[in-house]
Amino acid sequence: MTDKIIEIISKITQISTEELNKNKENEDLWDSFTHIEIIMQLENDYNTRFTEEEIGQMRSINKIKNVIESKTAK
Repeated sequence: MTDKIIEIISKITQISTEELNKNKENEDLWDSFTHIEIIMQLENDYNTRFTEEEIGQMRSINKIKNVIESKTAK
């Protein structure tokens, strides 16, 4: 799952997958406009909708992964 998330973020941000893999906890890799693009693509790819609270939490790759895992586990 993490690889797919990283691929999506890399495509949108133009940050290499290697760089993203090294910075899974970093919350400053993209700006707020890019954040919305990432969220929209993740919603499409994972066929889900995120709440405002979840979107606010999803500021790093690891946090995105945790939110998606919690939604798909239901």
